[in-house]
Amino acid sequence: MPLSYRDPDGQSIELALARLSAGDPARRIGTLFWNPGGMRPEPPFTQALHQHFDFVGFDPRGVAASTPAQCFDTNEQALRLFGWSSRSRSRRSSA
Repeated sequence: MPLSYRDPDGQSIELALARLSAGDPARRIGTLFWNPGGMRPEPPFTQALHQHFDFVGFDPRGVAASTPAQCFDTNEQALRLFGWSSRSRSRRSSA
C-alpha cells in the first residue's frame, strides 16, 4: 500500500492483515475492522456478531509483520513537533 495517499506512486509499505470470515456467509452483513493493540487482548466481538460480519485486524505493535514505521529521522525532530527541546525534557526528567 502507498506510504502516503498524497503520493500513491511513491514509496510503498507492507501492512499485515488477518481476516476471520463471517460464521454464516449467506447472512453476512459486512466487515468489522479491529485494532488489536491496547489493553484488551481479545476482540470485543460476540458470537452473534461473528455470524454476520467478517473481522479484519492489522498488525499490532510488537508483531512486526508489517513494514516498520519511522516518523522522524531523529529524536530531536519528534521533540520539536511537541514544542520541547532535549534540554527542557532532560530538566523535567531530573525533577
